[in-house]
Amino acid sequence: MLSRVIHLYSVYELDTESDSTIFKKFQIKLDRSFSDVESFIEEYERVFKIFEDIEDDDKCPVLPNFNHDSLNTCFRYPLTDDYSRTVMEQGLENFRETAPLILAFNYPKIKKIKIIDKRDPAKIREEVYEIMGVK
Repeated sequence: MLSRVIHLYSVYELDTESDSTIFKKFQIKLDRSFSDVESFIEEYERVFKIFEDIEDDDKCPVLPNFNHDSLNTCFRYPLTDDYSRTVMEQGLENFRETAPLILAFNYPKIKKIKIIDKRDPAKIREEVYEIMGVK
């Protein structure tokens, strides 16, 4: 397993009573380090509380100028040991190899994939995979 903890940053599409749609930013920490069923249930309930909080603008701010084409979902995995770093390297290489297929089979829902590698702050690397010539 890459990491027992995942930080998810994304956008939620919320339909309002006036038949309009607003977009709200949210973040969730998914902690899969539980060792028993009771801990799993507590974590499950904590994570799904975000859907109770989604209408609270302080907890989930409205994005007034939401752009579908911008980077809207981000997963961050704390890498705490050499094994998780090795798994990440292998997974990233596999992802790079399959990115064109992900785009081909999920277009138009997924139009672009961007990998931002921030492991070395002095050498931040970006890779972009996208279907060209399509609007």
